[in-house]
Amino acid sequence: MRDGGGGGLTSPAVAVSLKVHLAGLIVPVGDGAAKSLTFTEADETTVVLTFKDGTAEVRLTGGGLVQVPGKKGVIVTGTNVTLADIDLIGTSITSALTVKTKGGDGRATVANLTADGDLKSVTARRLDFTGDVDLAGTVGKLTLGNIADDHVIDIGGSKLSKAIKITLGRVANTILNCSSPIKSLTVIEWLDSNAVAGAVNASVIGKLTAKGAKANAKKGTAFSAGNFQADL
Repeated sequence: MRDGGGGGLTSPAVAVSLKVHLAGLIVPVGDGAAKSLTFTEADETTVVLTFKDGTAEVRLTGGGLVQVPGKKGVIVTGTNVTLADIDLIGTSITSALTVKTKGGDGRATVANLTADGDLKSVTARRLDFTGDVDLAGTVGKLTLGNIADDHVIDIGGSKLSKAIKITLGRVANTILNCSSPIKSLTVIEWLDSNAVAGAVNASVIGKLTAKGAKANAKKGTAFSAGNFQADL
């Protein structure tokens, strides 16, 4: 690939970055594709992903990945299977993403989630994020797990959009930008512990709740006092 000036090639580092991003197995789920995707993480947590009214391009990484048909969708097997990215395409106000887990520690992990338009709902209470969430449109209800340090949640729409309900787990050093009004924002905690200031940027927040959590050794749940340290 040549640069904009017409001379020379682009840096090899750019090409390497692109290859890394595209690595893994991409499985389409939804319209014109499998109705669901099932895989099992290394800790024996089984993950089932479904998407209605649109197509989800789901990228998995791991060793020896094999895709086989199942009774209700597709099953992917391999070693150290990990959910890398979810890209929602052709979405509308009726589109709904659901991620459920069972067995293992009951939790799954993903890097990034994107959507090219509006959504009815994202229901993924036990799906933890290590990357960003970028929704081009608004969403009726957004339910996610824990959000790792130094990441961004962007939600589109406008001040005239219907107010949305957002529920998150443990959030750290994260910025939430929401162009739509927020009906309610509920978290276990929202901590701000480094130079990246956590913040919630929205025109309206109807109700804000930091509910905390009791310690539960059996479930592997740590105590939380329910602190909310993000800027408003």
